[in-house]
Amino acid sequence: MTKYVIFVIAQPGQAAYLAPLWKDWINKGYKEWCIYSANKALSEKLKTTLQSFLLPFWEEQSDIEHVFRHYPPKLIINSACRLQPILDISTFAKKYQIPHIQVIDSWNDYASRIFESNPKGSLPDAVTVIDEWAKDKAVAEGLPENIIHCTGHPAWEERIKIKTSPQSRSRVVFASQPLSEIPSMKGLGFDEVSVWNFLKDFQKQNPDLIEELVYKPHPSQKKLPNNMSGSIRFPFTDEDTLNSCGTMVSMFSAIMVEGLFAGQHVIGLQPNLLQTNLCPLTSRALVPLVTSYSVPEFKQALQAETLTDDKLGQLMQAVEGSIDKLKVVINQFLV
Repeated sequence: MTKYVIFVIAQPGQAAYLAPLWKDWINKGYKEWCIYSANKALSEKLKTTLQSFLLPFWEEQSDIEHVFRHYPPKLIINSACRLQPILDISTFAKKYQIPHIQVIDSWNDYASRIFESNPKGSLPDAVTVIDEWAKDKAVAEGLPENIIHCTGHPAWEERIKIKTSPQSRSRVVFASQPLSEIPSMKGLGFDEVSVWNFLKDFQKQNPDLIEELVYKPHPSQKKLPNNMSGSIRFPFTDEDTLNSCGTMVSMFSAIMVEGLFAGQHVIGLQPNLLQTNLCPLTSRALVPLVTSYSVPEFKQALQAETLTDDKLGQLMQAVEGSIDKLKVVINQFLV
């Protein structure tokens, strides 16, 4: 019986990370793989592209033993997030001694993701992180160095290849995250509502600095703010967000990195920050961080210099060849 590489996807960011690899395999005619995913994790466009490789969504069929009876795995690749289906998959891989890779597609919270998405006392065979900086952090948090592999970020590598036209800095997009809808985020000291209100007030006071303000909802966001009046557009796709505005403001959304690669001026805004800064770009001093509702402080961030070519080049180098690096890790378990 044919065995398959099984990808298990929980969230849109994880699907975006792996999509370039999937498209590469489709183009090269590789067919021994399939995807077991949450319905909401895949865009309609991606569902169409991947139609021949999709198993029933886990909302429709949560019995893993039943799902994999007809698609026996030779390798399981899943994300590292704290959702029960991910823990169930990791437990399944351990129970049947199936090679198991977990991908971490962002720059924070490494060890706890792995420990909480695996059975107690067990680890995956491999963990992929973006770069050496992430690997050092993961090891410092307690993950064994010998299972960690630096594979870049395939989606970011694709972003670099897309040419964009520079836009005015006064066209500002707010890349939202539904922090108010996530109980564990209640203690941060800010959320998407308070940050959006600040941006709206700032625009009223400084129309020359923000001529147009765009709200970019997060894919998983359920509610939009009430105060959406004014010259506000709704670019629901990442491409629209990156191509139509010269400045991106966010709390710590992963799309901030793509904004940098697209040539945007990127600002982290975390007013009244009470806990650890969750934005790796600002913690690495790659983009300015505003930690108050201070108009002068935010004005200074808007007018700050853009990331130097040298530092941007270092980021680009880290994600260069991401698909090939990811394939090297995968192929170790397909011999």
